[in-house]
Amino acid sequence: MGDEHPLTKKPIMIVGASLGNMGTVFAQENLRQILNSPGIDAFVLPGNQFLLGRASQSFSERGDLTEEKTIHWLEHCFNNFVGFVKVINPAKEKQPQFIDDVSEQWWIEDASLGLPFEDDADTGSTEDLDDGTSLFA
Repeated sequence: MGDEHPLTKKPIMIVGASLGNMGTVFAQENLRQILNSPGIDAFVLPGNQFLLGRASQSFSERGDLTEEKTIHWLEHCFNNFVGFVKVINPAKEKQPQFIDDVSEQWWIEDASLGLPFEDDADTGSTEDLDDGTSLFA
């Protein structure tokens, strides 16, 4: 645990501001790739990037954002992040159980997960279970 990166398994929301139109677009995408890379494995909020272009024109003298659409989008992103954290934090506590004996047979009982698979041929799997039954029968 001591060698783990401080952002490993932490929920993260990416935000950025720049003086130009698109200054943080590429930086945010690069940061997202880095945070998702092996060794860091952070949980990055998908689909809610906040990019503030022309930041020097976007704040009042007191430092408040001035454009209502920008404020609304930032609030939307933060609300989604709060929901994301509530889902991710309990889920990250559940560590996968690894099987020590690779010869042990295991499977998910309802592997279709409600998907409309007729039989195992629809999944690309061609193997039956040891007892001759199919996972998707």
